[in-house]
Amino acid sequence: MQEIKNLIKNVSTEIRLINTSKRLYGKQLAPNFSIFDYIATNETNLNYILADLLNPKGSHQQDDLFLKNFIKICLPNLQCQEWSGFLDNLANIGIEREEIAYANKSNRKVDIYLTDGGKYGICIENKPYARDQKDQLNDYYQELEKRKHSHKHLVYLSQNLPSDCSVKSEDLEQWQINNEFSHIGYNDLVDWLDACKADCQNASVLEFINQFIKFIQKQFMGLSDMSEQNAIINAMLESDESIVSAIKIASQVPILQRNLIEKLNKQLNEKINQNPNYQLHQNKPISLDNSKGISGVEFKSYNICVFIGFDKSNFNDFYIGYKPLDEDIKMDDLIFIKVSKEIIDSLPNMKSDQPNWLGWYYIENLRYWQYDADIWAKINDGSLADLIMKEVELLYDNIVKNNIKIEP
Repeated sequence: MQEIKNLIKNVSTEIRLINTSKRLYGKQLAPNFSIFDYIATNETNLNYILADLLNPKGSHQQDDLFLKNFIKICLPNLQCQEWSGFLDNLANIGIEREEIAYANKSNRKVDIYLTDGGKYGICIENKPYARDQKDQLNDYYQELEKRKHSHKHLVYLSQNLPSDCSVKSEDLEQWQINNEFSHIGYNDLVDWLDACKADCQNASVLEFINQFIKFIQKQFMGLSDMSEQNAIINAMLESDESIVSAIKIASQVPILQRNLIEKLNKQLNEKINQNPNYQLHQNKPISLDNSKGISGVEFKSYNICVFIGFDKSNFNDFYIGYKPLDEDIKMDDLIFIKVSKEIIDSLPNMKSDQPNWLGWYYIENLRYWQYDADIWAKINDGSLADLIMKEVELLYDNIVKNNIKIEP
């Protein structure tokens, strides 16, 4: 037990030293500076970045460095005899963004399309935030077939798996058997970019790669400070006893998180019950857990609910949004369409791409919980419950201000 206490003390000391260094040498280190805080990081702009990096004739002027490593790291199944003609001709591969897919008269836009102009075609569908739409992947596959590529491949870039509404599970399985489909995550992009750094010959491009990696790690992987991570690892590796203690501590983290979540649930329920404008949905208490379940608050006078929950397991992709109080009101009903439009127009960060949601959004600063120590500390001191309730209050004030309601 003493060794565990010593390890915790040593790690805490290392983190304090790092924070002190950041404070003392902030002007020289600028540890929190990122060019991605100043540019759009929506899906469209991320597509532009990825397409230009993959383009052998891109502005980076590193020839086929990025494309070659992308195939090697992210699409290793294409390193085969059938794709040798593509691999031998990387310098001449064409890259297009938002290529219109006419198959099935969908007129969808393929995020990134790679082709040699003949037998090879690759579609990359990037879903950093939203889910795929009905028949979306199926339409892109049909587009590749329509273009008569004898060798075709569909790449799904997302931290999530494709939805059943986008492609039937049996079709997806057949694509995988035929080596026509790959699912990659943003963590795979970090491996790709790391591989490219070794042979990148331009300092500006190299710095951009480092900044892009830092953005991906923070936005999609929940890692915000690599120097802190390295210090913790080094402390754990100091001795056999430290390693044993680290494993013991790690085994208790899920229990610690579960206890803190129970504390948060209690805090939220108390705050909701104290507010006369709110009512717990169906009189069921808020019950967040590490699954993808949701909990809700009713705005009864407006026949609208606010739900909060996680879009992914392990406390990740925390979101909030509106739903009709009456669950029989579906997204194709006229009243649903009307109220959803009013909500989307009233708050610019609202999304409307999920079935039966009037509008929803990720709470960006609170999106990834699993490895964010600050979030768990905020639960312990009660400040996270206050932040969540501020979001609930914002959504309540919004429908009151704009008189948005579902008439009974």
